[in-house]
Amino acid sequence: MINIFNIPVYYISFNYESKLEKNLSEVGFKNITHFQAIDGRKFSLNSLLEEKIITIRSYNDILTIREQSSGMPSLGAIGCTMSHYELWRLCIEKNLPYIAIAESDLELRKITEEIQDKIKEILKKPNSLFISAHIRRKKNTHFIGTHFYIVSNSACKELIKNTFPIDVQTDAYIAHMDTIKKINIEGFSIGSQKRHNSLIQNWCVKCILPTNTWMYILITFLSIIVVILLIIVYKLLRGCKSKLNVCLNTPPIERIKIK
Repeated sequence: MINIFNIPVYYISFNYESKLEKNLSEVGFKNITHFQAIDGRKFSLNSLLEEKIITIRSYNDILTIREQSSGMPSLGAIGCTMSHYELWRLCIEKNLPYIAIAESDLELRKITEEIQDKIKEILKKPNSLFISAHIRRKKNTHFIGTHFYIVSNSACKELIKNTFPIDVQTDAYIAHMDTIKKINIEGFSIGSQKRHNSLIQNWCVKCILPTNTWMYILITFLSIIVVILLIIVYKLLRGCKSKLNVCLNTPPIERIKIK
């Protein structure tokens, strides 16, 4: 019988987080441990590539500017994935049936008995992973963020197999493992991420731009139409203004002749 609150929780952070520990404790978790986050900023980008810890794509993403949201935005993101990897490995080494992993920006809401029952049903499945996120499935699995999730021992064994070389961000990697049916992800939001200045993410304009060429053709065509319409309206207003001035400066009898 799974008791959600008996599952050990490890939160990834550079420092001890008293507010986060209090939040987790108040929600109901009993076994809470701080895991010292791996600081990716201390690594050499070239060394990571040479040692095959990251792919050429990740190297280029960090060196220049990533073009996809799943791409690696910084050395901090490398450290993030390595931190999650170490906890997956810890789960296996300690032979824990499940491990709950949280990030420092987590803020959990109250977990009711109904929510507990839903999570338990998810965790009963093979290679299970419950995540506090909205999951979308089309051609592939997609969700954003790894601020809180509970993962089974068997899923951890699958996750550590292909973590390296690191090619995408942690959430994209976990989602991919679900897409190829190595693990079974289900979830819904039970918390949120507090706003803060991230050491991992950066603003990526390219990531939100359309990739379809026809979209840019359509935008260009519509822009030309708008410009033409503005020119026509401008000319009409200018003509109306000219006629109005003539009308105002002409005596009534002359206005009749003009008409």
